[in-house]
Amino acid sequence: MAKRKKKSKFGFWSKKKKKKPTKAQAKAAREAAQARIRILAAVVAISAVLAGVGFGFFYLDKYVLSSSPVAKQQVALDPNMPEWVSGELASLIRLTAGDEKFDFDKQAASRAAKNLMEFEWLKNVKVTLTKDALKMTADYRKPIAMLKLGKKKYYLDKELTPLRHIPVPKLAIVEITGFSLRNLSDVRLQEDIIAATDIIKLLAAMDEVSKLEKPLLFEIASVDVSNFYGRKYSDQSKPNIILYAKDSTPILWGSEPGKTVGQIEATDQQKIASLYEIYEEKGTLLGRFKIIDLQNPN
Repeated sequence: MAKRKKKSKFGFWSKKKKKKPTKAQAKAAREAAQARIRILAAVVAISAVLAGVGFGFFYLDKYVLSSSPVAKQQVALDPNMPEWVSGELASLIRLTAGDEKFDFDKQAASRAAKNLMEFEWLKNVKVTLTKDALKMTADYRKPIAMLKLGKKKYYLDKELTPLRHIPVPKLAIVEITGFSLRNLSDVRLQEDIIAATDIIKLLAAMDEVSKLEKPLLFEIASVDVSNFYGRKYSDQSKPNIILYAKDSTPILWGSEPGKTVGQIEATDQQKIASLYEIYEEKGTLLGRFKIIDLQNPN
């Protein structure tokens, strides 16, 4: 079991009086201080994320259409497409608009724009008809979580918008398991799924502000909410939420984000700081622990 020592590397909770350090100890202390400052700054930065977690909302997609004399045309993909968009997703976007060359007029362009607006991976779609091509730009919904309903897989973005499952290997997408959802249309009302995605967003925010060479989120396989509000175990000591690393190491998170005050259970900030302290110290969460418990506030 991975437990935090009373004196952590970064000195979050306790300090001991030290003897006069050697040069090697002084160097190690400077490095630890730098790491502590980086972690503290990151934890402060994600406070905004903690304040903003909760229900998502819908966007109203729009498009702009202009035209000039045209002959045969083709669809030109968005030059500002995010680098994480896979070839399979890009091909589907082009296919949705209409990939073959044909005579384009305003009606054809309007149909293409309507098709793109209905494609759930895109929002704020804009389509422009020029003499060379039908050009489109859009904002892209970035998946952060995956869930399975029956035999089908779905992605969720940070606003809990369901997306069809299309491989995007460059992203760290965490599976949510143990949820009680039965109808995909109710996903925005599902408290256990909201809690799981909130944790994923906290980790993503910490990865971003920490500027780690290897983001921690890529080592997380799933978030298990089967005991959410104690619905699986009557024993109140059992954690409501457990994360699993990609080597199946359980990471005991505890209560849903925003529900602890640090007296009986560590706060969300303490949990994040503890997990990233372990990650930076060991360089990985994989193959090192039997269990990682983030619930202890001391």
